[in-house]
Amino acid sequence: VYFHHPNATESFISGRALPPGHMSVTDMLDDFLPPNHPSNLDEMLENPSEYDLPLGHPDLAKMMREKDLPTTGIELFFPHPDVTESIQARRALPVGHPNV
Repeated sequence: VYFHHPNATESFISGRALPPGHMSVTDMLDDFLPPNHPSNLDEMLENPSEYDLPLGHPDLAKMMREKDLPTTGIELFFPHPDVTESIQARRALPVGHPNV
């Protein structure tokens, strides 16, 4: 995950759902889950207030590894907001922004 990702444990415990369009967590982790682990991760993370994190469950946030932001290599010839600053401030891309 990138450095601006919210703390997954805090989000789950406080009932904050995955945002619309979030990549499938089930697809990312299905091959790594223990055999008795529920397989409906996306459902659980989209509706966290309907599920309890079991006592002794590993800290979700500690299982995430931070990585640098990707770069596009796109050269801009006009004023553009600072991308890193915008991400850290959690500002959404404006409507109509090209998909990067």
